[in-house]
Amino acid sequence: MFVEALQALDRKTKVSTLSLPELRQQLNQQILAGKYKTPLGEIAFTPEGEVIQNQFYIAQIQMNSDGNNGKFTFLK
Repeated sequence: MFVEALQALDRKTKVSTLSLPELRQQLNQQILAGKYKTPLGEIAFTPEGEVIQNQFYIAQIQMNSDGNNGKFTFLK
């Protein structure tokens, strides 16, 4: 996602010409404006930075009785 956003930004304005504060601001705007294909499906962001995603999974760690080991269990 970051690479795609940097590449898109670089096509508009060469990132090498931006100061660090300018780069951070413009990269943030680029990330918020885009949609990205990820291994978890397509994601995008609201203007406040919240993730918009069609599919997502929630898992809980179920610890063994010894308390030292556990495994992820997907929740419905």
